[in-house]
Amino acid sequence: MMLASTRTRCRILWAFLCLVTVLSFRLNPAFRAMASSGGDSSTTQGASDASASNNSATPNPDSGEEGSCPTTFQKHASWEDEAYTQNTIDSWKFDEQQLAHFRKLQLNLNDIKHWKNNPNDVARFLVEHDFDLKQAEQFFRNMVKWRLATNMDTFLERYGEPPPIFYSHVPMFLLKGLDHDGDAIQVQRIGKADPWGMYQACGPDAMENALHFLDEIITARTHGIQKGWQWQTEYYEPLTGRQATQFTIIVDLQGLSMRQVRPVLLGMLRKAARNGQDHYPGLAKRVLIIRPPRILSMVWRLVQHFYDERNQDKLMFVTQEDYLSVLKQYMDLSVLPSVIYPFGEGEAMPGMFAKMSMHGGVVSSTEEDCQQSASLKK
Repeated sequence: MMLASTRTRCRILWAFLCLVTVLSFRLNPAFRAMASSGGDSSTTQGASDASASNNSATPNPDSGEEGSCPTTFQKHASWEDEAYTQNTIDSWKFDEQQLAHFRKLQLNLNDIKHWKNNPNDVARFLVEHDFDLKQAEQFFRNMVKWRLATNMDTFLERYGEPPPIFYSHVPMFLLKGLDHDGDAIQVQRIGKADPWGMYQACGPDAMENALHFLDEIITARTHGIQKGWQWQTEYYEPLTGRQATQFTIIVDLQGLSMRQVRPVLLGMLRKAARNGQDHYPGLAKRVLIIRPPRILSMVWRLVQHFYDERNQDKLMFVTQEDYLSVLKQYMDLSVLPSVIYPFGEGEAMPGMFAKMSMHGGVVSSTEEDCQQSASLKK
């Protein structure tokens, strides 16, 4: 019994360290540079200013109040849309030096004729790489090459409507309410998901396709997204008057069990994190990991000092006892759904996210529920 208990604890600790490593690579360009260069910790400063909070009042989604940005943006925003470009600059709150880097990167990428070469996507790469022009340009070019090589530009059209299991067992969604800065809130109820059950029922290809679907829906704005799912243009931009820049991400680990800690799943997690880091950067303003198993909170207190202050602020492990008081610092508790705050009245953002279950649960679906994504045409 003691041996089994020790083995279980080791597996939990190993899974936790994998999680910390994945989040560190996703959040911290300096951490990634150290790993790839063998320990060189030199970085270019400046990203913290660009990702600083927008202190303007948060619009009330239920009040009918709208922002002040122009509503005449082109369907596929581009540098030629001057209103969109200026709104990008205002939304990211670039200072004079950062704006100069932004304009320089625009010129450097002028040869790329691809819809991803637009102000907001370019800004994400620049901020993600701490305004290092060389790195931002190289990663952006690699992203475009990846999209062309994998035919990712047509993925959403080929994927179509997600299979039933996606709506019933993937509790990851955007909230209708916003944080105190007026930014979108993404909830990932990892503790209530059953990735092992989905893996057994659907296989790795279907799970990978589902993750691609979420990445594209969240970041693509309009390209390939059917009407009713274009959350940025149909909901967020009219409400706030600006473009979506970064998110407050809530990772809810309540209910996490050994069923979710499988080597094959952690391998997929690392692959997904690498894909997000390389091809969908600059999304996380902060990651609040709430209600983790106690042992994970204990280990985090030991290792958090390995990270600089800025990234400690981005990545926070919050216990069952404290999570509501911490969430309250960043958002009104009323915007949270009752699955997180018992008295919350929050809902998922209108459109596709409103169709997704917030509860998750153990997968008992038949293989037919996965068939659509598993047989996605190449």
